[in-house]
Amino acid sequence: MKPGFDKSDLSFRAAIRRSLVAATKGGVAEVWRVLNSIDAFSFALPLDSGGLDLGEPAIIHVVEELGRLACSTPFMEFVDSLMCAADQGTRRELALLLQHDEPVGVVDLEAASSCPTNGDRHPVCRLNGFAMHQRCPVAARVLVRHHTKQGTSLHIASSGMTGFEVAAVHDAWGSGYGHVTLENAELARIGVFRNSAERSARVQIRQAGYLVGLSAGALEHAAAHANARHLFGRPLVDQQSVAFRLASLAARISAARLLVHRAASEPPGEELERLALQSLLLASVVARDTGQVTMQLHGSGGLLSTSQASRFYMMISIERNRMESALELSHRVGKLYLGQVQTPRDSRPEPDCELLGAVQ
Repeated sequence: MKPGFDKSDLSFRAAIRRSLVAATKGGVAEVWRVLNSIDAFSFALPLDSGGLDLGEPAIIHVVEELGRLACSTPFMEFVDSLMCAADQGTRRELALLLQHDEPVGVVDLEAASSCPTNGDRHPVCRLNGFAMHQRCPVAARVLVRHHTKQGTSLHIASSGMTGFEVAAVHDAWGSGYGHVTLENAELARIGVFRNSAERSARVQIRQAGYLVGLSAGALEHAAAHANARHLFGRPLVDQQSVAFRLASLAARISAARLLVHRAASEPPGEELERLALQSLLLASVVARDTGQVTMQLHGSGGLLSTSQASRFYMMISIERNRMESALELSHRVGKLYLGQVQTPRDSRPEPDCELLGAVQ
């Protein structure tokens, strides 16, 4: 395990940051094009699948920078689909979507459906469903991941298709969130998706990395405001109560980042699942606290719809509850941790006490 980042890691992250900073001025569509131009979608794919085989930490660097810039794109979802495509045919279909110089939306729906069972590779499915605050811009092509008890199938929808609609969330920043509606939409299935415990852990780690990025971006704005705002004739950051809180958040964000990269480097197994839950829990709690401190430092100005503090607070509130709440994660981490503690059977606490102790 590496205790930190070497020069190559820092140079890699700096290069990604420079590319994305310039792209954010052009909105979500430009960010997607830049990600495609640097082959970010192929960073973690193995060489025999046409990828660069840079490993999961390379993906984490990208999602951290996306979070730091408060940019909401379906990058993580599309990478997840490429990595977990059940066969090479499905992967080729997904790669074709990247050849167009346009963003591709990705939505997850546990929708009602009816599909013909004629054995055709591209059967037409009739889907119904609704999802809010998906990381899905209004795009010409949208990848719909249809989750059922039998598994997950992948479908392609196009803007203007009957029964399908992506309504952008209206905000002052063009955040990239969308409300997705399917009403008897007939979509062709392009392949299937392979779910596994490792896939769930990787998704949790990427989400943790995104939350770490959001925390870092929010802290940068909080620190800039604390240096520019003066109170009693000196900068706000010179007040001990402010400086100590910002310093504490900076240390916790660094700790969360190290844990996320530690988890991303872990091979498949029980340790990966434990580290994934721990990193997501820590990143979620740190993001919550950073968002709150950022809003408090900005005062009433932070409540304005055009405020960057408001933007980070809103995105943190959405993203930290996208999978599980901090309380649910605390329960799961507590179970995993207490299950590894060796205590005599006669002194083992009751199950309810174990959970209560983990949450406290």
